[in-house]
Parts: sequence; structure tokens; C-alpha cells
Amino acid sequence: MSEGFDQEWVAVYEKKASPMKYPYEVVVRVLMGEKARKKGKVLRVLEVGCGMGNNLWFAAREGFDVSGFDAVPSAIEYAVERFAAEGLAGDFRVGLFGDLPYRDEEFDIVLDCGGLTCTGRSVAERTIGEIRRCLKPDGVFLFTPFDVSDTSYESSESGPDGTRVNITGGTVRGVGGIAFYSETDVQTVFSTGWSWQMFERYARTDFLNFGGGTRALWHVVVRKAAQA
Repeated sequence: MSEGFDQEWVAVYEKKASPMKYPYEVVVRVLMGEKARKKGKVLRVLEVGCGMGNNLWFAAREGFDVSGFDAVPSAIEYAVERFAAEGLAGDFRVGLFGDLPYRDEEFDIVLDCGGLTCTGRSVAERTIGEIRRCLKPDGVFLFTPFDVSDTSYESSESGPDGTRVNITGGTVRGVGGIAFYSETDVQTVFSTGWSWQMFERYARTDFLNFGGGTRALWHVVVRKAAQA
């Protein structure tokens, strides 16, 4: 795994016969909540690790000004083509986590939907620092890492920079290293410079597939505090 990106994601996106088209439910909650809170204002949204743009597609249709980047060119190509076909505007770039190519205080909302959990802890923490820099005062950040109660955590081995590798069970396989976060881990990441808006553990156990494995994620929304 190179810093900020695992090459296994290239194969994941390039072999997708049926790309994800619709947004995650938690994304809808966050976006529409902020839209209602700041009525009449066009909000700027950035998604880090945006994949094929399913979340940003929804945001653009709802009137948000959207930007996104991903390390896999084929994923970005799909997003650009989909937006063009539907007459939607969006700024899509190929790039890695770490140092974000955006101005200070440029965005109202930043989304991370399972991207940063696929990197090492140090890369994720550096990227979160960059996200805070790019957020406007009072802006919000959605973070959705895997929880340590996920079945794939126990079906793996310790890897570099806080990741788990060689995952053989559960729902998270074939995507390289994953960093799983405990409740304390999440609290530590946002201990300074943020105020809490949402802190949920989302878990689903599939008794028909994956050997009854449990998929467990954190739904975390934090707001950029006025003072670090």
C-alpha cells in the first residue's frame, strides 16, 4: 500500500459491471440538514475519495456546488461522463489523500464515505487536518470509518500504519488494507478544533451472506470550531 492509496482499488473500479449510482443515506441526512440550516445559500461540497461520484451526483441535483477527487482515473472518468450526460456541473480531479489542492476555507461541507478508512492512520489524520483547513468556519465534516466490531477486523492481520491486511472474512475483502477505529480512536481524532454533531455506530449483520458477518461503521459529523 503506497501512502494514501492502495492499488487494489484500481481493479475494484475497473471491473464494476454495475457502478453505484445513488447516495448513501447518511450523506442525504447531512446535506439536506445543512441546506435547511443555511436556507437560501448555495453551499460548496467536497468529497474526498469520491469514487464514481454517486454522492456528488445527488448533491449537484439538489443545488450544491460540488467538487471531488479520487486516486483512480477510471472512477473519475465515470463521474465526469455521468455529470456531462445529465447536464450537471462538478469539479472532478485525480489525486491522493494528504495535501489537498484546495484553498483555505473554501467548502461548507466535506464528505468522506469510506475513503479515509482505506488509508493508514497517519495519512488519515494529516488529511483530516487538511480538511479542517479547507472548511469554512462552522463547516461540517462527515467521517465514516469502519468500526473494530466489524467481522473483517477479526479476520485479518496487523498491517502498516494502523491498518489491517490479508482480510479473509466479513464484508470488507479485496480492497487492500483497512484501518478500523474504536470509539476512543474516533474521539481522539476529533479532540481538538471540532464540535460534535453526530456520533453513531451503524451495524448490519447479514445472515444469508458473508457467513453471518457484521458490517460496522461509524457515522461521525463534526463541525469546525471557531478556535483550534
